[in-house]
Amino acid sequence: MKLTLLTATLLALSGLALATDRPPDAEKRLRQLQHDLELIQNLVDEGLNLAAEEDPIVRARTCNKLAGTLVQEIQKAAEAKDEKRASSLGGYLKTVLVRGVAGNLDRARNDLPQDSPRQPELQSISDQTVRVTQPVKDEKFLVDPNYQLMQPALDAVNHGREAVENALKGKGKGKEHGKGKSKGKGKGKGKS
Repeated sequence: MKLTLLTATLLALSGLALATDRPPDAEKRLRQLQHDLELIQNLVDEGLNLAAEEDPIVRARTCNKLAGTLVQEIQKAAEAKDEKRASSLGGYLKTVLVRGVAGNLDRARNDLPQDSPRQPELQSISDQTVRVTQPVKDEKFLVDPNYQLMQPALDAVNHGREAVENALKGKGKGKEHGKGKSKGKGKGKGKS
């Protein structure tokens, strides 16, 4: 009887321990999902706008808007000292800047005649990219004096800004020394 009672007690306690271990993790994920709902909604909405838009200048502006949303989330992650999230969001930011902003700027620059009245819009988009991403560059000083926490996001911004500048100058991704030779490995050119 004592053995049965002891076994039942141990099973009950281990069940309680298992039950208390899992909900905090599940609750943490649920809180993160609830926290991310606005970001997810924004990404979906702007993604739908991008899918419906053909004009690369408008697409580049939309991607800058998405970049701004990601920068805000990176700032929140930095304030919370959540290095993993800041790094992950930095990777997404890099993709949006390189494939979205720079890719569409490159398309627009190639499609527009040199005397097009829309040429100044390209520089305006590049300037917007600098403004939108500046908080990440500034944030590194507020969070970690060694820049370790924000380094991945900062690297993403630097890489993205460089890609935007190169696209503006006609040195876009996929061009080898300005001769138009593809560096890609057979990847198609889809809209970003």
